[in-house]
Amino acid sequence: MLWFPDDLQEDQAAGEQTRILKQDARRHLAWLLPNALLLLVFAVFLTPIPAPNLLGYYFTFRGAGHAFSWLGARHGLRRVAWTRRPSDALTELRQAIGFDTERRRRHVADIASRLRLQHLAAFFERIAVPAP
Repeated sequence: MLWFPDDLQEDQAAGEQTRILKQDARRHLAWLLPNALLLLVFAVFLTPIPAPNLLGYYFTFRGAGHAFSWLGARHGLRRVAWTRRPSDALTELRQAIGFDTERRRRHVADIASRLRLQHLAAFFERIAVPAP
């Protein structure tokens, strides 16, 4: 399900959703390829050494993360039947970005309590509010 601000049209939200998923798929694929190559290099050259192959483990972990993220973005683009719903709370959150600090914190806390999202205020301050 995709929740979007109610001052957007559904087709605008769908277009933005598609753009973001495509961008994520490209970014994760771009990181997956060099990580896989480096994993191969370290696996071939460090495997004969009788010690933990920490670099191999590192690139395995990174490569697996990017592979799953790439597959997830592709799945969201190709196979998921999305349901889209407008949300007045998201519109209010977007408007709150321009508020002064104290008013914004009160407003976001009110929205968080209405939506029963305990950590929304901290997330919002960290992600949505521009650094001074």
